[in-house]
Amino acid sequence: QGLLVPHELVIQIMHERLCRPDVLNRGCLLDNFPLTEEQAATFTQKFGVEKLLLINVPEDDLIIRSTQRRLDPLTGRIYHLKYRPPPAEIAARLVQRSDDQEESVKQRIETYNQHIQSIL
Repeated sequence: QGLLVPHELVIQIMHERLCRPDVLNRGCLLDNFPLTEEQAATFTQKFGVEKLLLINVPEDDLIIRSTQRRLDPLTGRIYHLKYRPPPAEIAARLVQRSDDQEESVKQRIETYNQHIQSIL
């Protein structure tokens, strides 16, 4: 539906993952996090983050990237109809995730746009 996951759950999951040895030793890149002012404040406080990097992508590109993504239900592998096409012999079995439907993608973008300015 493109709605936000509750703040407490997001922070709990992020905390658990970011405290693992691989992240502590090598660092990590976070995609689409933090998304809200509350997440950003909690995140910077808990982890001492000094800087965030924002990569701005045109909305039309985001829609294409998401809506043309396909999942192979047998292998779990992700393909993209334009950027990483599947082999012809498996194309018929690929499925589109419900959250990659255009309306869901547009809802996620709208939610993102409503919140991003508060953390910049």
